[in-house]
Amino acid sequence: MFKQTVTAFLLVWSSQIALNTNAEVFSSVVKLKVLANLELVLLSSLGKFIQSQNGIESRDIGGQNMNDIIRFVVETEHKLSQEGRQVGNPVNSYQLVHRFLYEWRQIKDILKMILRTEHVTPESETFANKFLHTAKFIQDSEMWPDTDDLQGASLGLLRIVEIYQVPLYQLARGNLLGKRTMALETTQCLSIADVAQDMEMDWEAVKWYNYTISILGTDAASQHLLTKAHMSMAAILYKLGRPDLSADSIQQLIVKKNGSGIHDNQLQTELRNYLQKSSNKPVLHPLIRPPPKWIGYYNFEKLCRAQLQPQISNNVVCSFHERLVPYLNFKREILHYDPLVVLYHDVVTDSEMSSIKNTTIRKLTRSDVGGKDSKGATKSNARISQSTWLPAEDKMSEVLCRRIKLITGLQTDFKLKDTNSELFQVINYGIGGLHLPHHDYVSYYRKAKFEDVPLFQNSGDRIATVILYLSDVLMGGATVFRNLTSMYQL
Repeated sequence: MFKQTVTAFLLVWSSQIALNTNAEVFSSVVKLKVLANLELVLLSSLGKFIQSQNGIESRDIGGQNMNDIIRFVVETEHKLSQEGRQVGNPVNSYQLVHRFLYEWRQIKDILKMILRTEHVTPESETFANKFLHTAKFIQDSEMWPDTDDLQGASLGLLRIVEIYQVPLYQLARGNLLGKRTMALETTQCLSIADVAQDMEMDWEAVKWYNYTISILGTDAASQHLLTKAHMSMAAILYKLGRPDLSADSIQQLIVKKNGSGIHDNQLQTELRNYLQKSSNKPVLHPLIRPPPKWIGYYNFEKLCRAQLQPQISNNVVCSFHERLVPYLNFKREILHYDPLVVLYHDVVTDSEMSSIKNTTIRKLTRSDVGGKDSKGATKSNARISQSTWLPAEDKMSEVLCRRIKLITGLQTDFKLKDTNSELFQVINYGIGGLHLPHHDYVSYYRKAKFEDVPLFQNSGDRIATVILYLSDVLMGGATVFRNLTSMYQL
């Protein structure tokens, strides 16, 4: 007997609370908002501690000049008083993660050292302890960003630049599709370039190194960063088959260093090596973006940018969808007939959305994709989000199942065995979050004899997917049907 399965996804929202024993903060806007609110507590406690310590600005503690920390507090307060608190902006989110990984971690260690080695007033001790208590809370909740978060946030910005064709210099200066925020710092631009290089995104790495070089000065303080950027870019250009451009990069670095009174024999050796390799390679191909790894990726990008005109736009049919219950007439747009793509309006109320969020928000973990391993699922960069499941016994699950049954005419009862539908999956996206094109049906795994994998066991095959959108987004957020060259923009 053929089994049908209806899958319901609930996508993208924001909230003020989230506790979870799972890191990867970058992959969920919900968690980033929580982290941003906790940062305000840290900032307030640190500011009050500094005010209570007379003459602290003239001291060095743990090799760190306190003037630098005071400057950090002032600059961060300025950022957050402008547009810097809006973590829905991926540039702000990246900077939030970067601050926790570097500045806040260092300040936490310095405050611990002060309390351990110096005499402080009871008032100062109170403020320092509040700071450290908040920091411990963030760590115990596994909300403190780590290097994986910074890599994920960097990849999110790299994806945004490529998919939406945002001019790199605009994003780096804090201008994202007309939305303004604080500019990225030079060290942050260099860090993003390093991530691109580590992930073998050579085309993107060259662009970010080149931009970093363009904003770096030639003063003594910039020499280390300048050398790193030029040397890394030269290595990538050689990998891309352009040793002549590698030599140009090293030559530019030598000129800048000579202008600062620095002479580096190692750079001269590097230059000679690249020049020799260039002379041995007379045929030089143009430096262009490499082709995508799968056919249709460019169309996918264009759909996300709304550059392809949907074939369905001229044939949309709008009507009230009358059902057996007279007062339940749903507003319907038929976007496509074969396959059937239908958009319903006002299916879920605001209070119902709030109930779903409040029930599931603390359970969000990094989303999986179906896999062939023993666990049946695995984490993948093809799906950057956090998700959980709405319990079958939850009141809202019962309400939505009945409503979707009325709309679709499909059986939506969830059962542990021979089920008609899956549980509702609740999803929240993060910095540059996405789910790459995929099939929702799972027959491949049955054919491949993976019936025993828990993820697919007793699920039949999916014949329909219901997506409920629980909030709006400032930009992006397209749901695209690649083979139809059509999209639905949130």
